[in-house]
Amino acid sequence: MIGFEELCLALTIVTLFLVVVSVPTLALTVRNSSKQLKRYLLLRSLDNIGDAPLHIQREWDNIRSTIGYTTAVVDEIERLGGIKPMVFQIQIATVLLAILLIADWLGNYMTDEVAIVMIVLFVICLLSVRYGNININRHLEEYGKVLKQLEDNGDGSNMYG
Repeated sequence: MIGFEELCLALTIVTLFLVVVSVPTLALTVRNSSKQLKRYLLLRSLDNIGDAPLHIQREWDNIRSTIGYTTAVVDEIERLGGIKPMVFQIQIATVLLAILLIADWLGNYMTDEVAIVMIVLFVICLLSVRYGNININRHLEEYGKVLKQLEDNGDGSNMYG
């Protein structure tokens, strides 16, 4: 027969797995998207790259073309859109952590050290959801502005033929 402590242990393991997998991936993806946006804007603003390495010259040529730039921006938008399930996983982990902390408060099945770790993970989950949502929306807004500028300049009018 499964007891209350075994159930709480199983929920703890699932929650820890969700936090360990989702939070770092979210942070790295948002950080990389921010770096990529800055890189695209910098490469797009340069008139000549001079003696840059060959791979940077090729990337500069792709970014300078409207179709290449639009494709790169749309790819970043799709990558950021793929983060939504990860944010949802972190929200689930936050709810599970809250349930576990309430269960511990009622039943006192965790040691104080484990409860402190759970509280820290709870705070990390709340902050990462907030960080993720703010940065995802900000980046999507920036990428939307970039696409709007391309459209207003008439650069993307012949993109599809």
